[in-house]
Amino acid sequence: LTGIQEKLDHIVYLNIKTIWITPFYKSPLKDLGYGAEDFYDIDPMFGSMSDFESLLAAIHDRGLKVIMDLIPNHTSDKHRWFQLSRNRTGKYTDYYIWQNCSQTAGSVTPPNNWVSIFGDSGWQFDAVRQQCYFHQFGKEEPDLNFHNLAVQQEIHDIIKFWLGKGIDGFSFSAVKFLLEATHLRDEPQVNKSQNPETITAYSQLYHDYTTTQVGMHDIIRSFRQTMNQFSSEPGRYRFMGSDGEEKEDIEATMMYYGTTFTQEADFPFNLNLINMKNLSGNSVFEAVNLWMKNMPAGKWPNWAVGNPSAARISSRVGKEYVNVMNMLLLTLPGTPVTYYGEEIGMENIASENVSEVHINSNPVI
Repeated sequence: LTGIQEKLDHIVYLNIKTIWITPFYKSPLKDLGYGAEDFYDIDPMFGSMSDFESLLAAIHDRGLKVIMDLIPNHTSDKHRWFQLSRNRTGKYTDYYIWQNCSQTAGSVTPPNNWVSIFGDSGWQFDAVRQQCYFHQFGKEEPDLNFHNLAVQQEIHDIIKFWLGKGIDGFSFSAVKFLLEATHLRDEPQVNKSQNPETITAYSQLYHDYTTTQVGMHDIIRSFRQTMNQFSSEPGRYRFMGSDGEEKEDIEATMMYYGTTFTQEADFPFNLNLINMKNLSGNSVFEAVNLWMKNMPAGKWPNWAVGNPSAARISSRVGKEYVNVMNMLLLTLPGTPVTYYGEEIGMENIASENVSEVHINSNPVI
């Protein structure tokens, strides 16, 4: 956090207006900090709460704004809520998605065929509770049960805490995973002739029951309503972004903008320019046109050519494209989103130290 503060003059020089910082919550850092152990504390690797408050003041002193990442879908298995839930303590008993699962000869048979994004079953047996919990990401990141209104209230309280500190907005990540179907049916196989017992990869199933469920957008809109409580003063509007990227389904992505009458995200982050298979004039046109022709009337576009999950331009498509991609980013209508280092053509380096990669994952808008 102090490192970001040291670079603020550079950010001002670039005429950037908002800094977007990836997760720095207290975390075991199993998944680059995306599984929080404590949403109200800062991991010592990045500094202290006083470091954050100093950074926030310095950002605002320069007329800049800052937004934070918030991943409400899951926590770390080290989180206090999970420790209480696995022991069936009071209201925390149903904070996560628990199901009975059969165990024979040391082998666990999960409740259904749902798989984790990282591969293999999305169900993990917990010896303390003697049940399986569901995790859409790593087994160290149990999914919260958003059918439980108390869980939803916990997230609203976290939003209020950080907005109360003075941050200018949130980017909500992994929101399409917030709800799962309660009927627990097997998800359909992509290849119907495949032996069901051999399914281990996320791409081998259609995720009809674990993503974008009915009611998911209502939860995101409720986050927006809480943020609006902090947006009433002139000049204190709180920005809300979401990673509502639905890959092949542009109409589903556009739903994160909300409707004419119901406000949701200011914009879902647009990764079309990052996801292009081959860089060409035609592919750029198609990526831009896809967003602009589908965007709801009166809404605002955005563009990104880099993020923490993608190689930088120079490493992804070549050094010779750095200037032209940055020019494209800055001349398209809407908000440009860049990843730190792209402005100087920084290249990716291989690192075996995951923590080191995470320290550097602070994109700026």
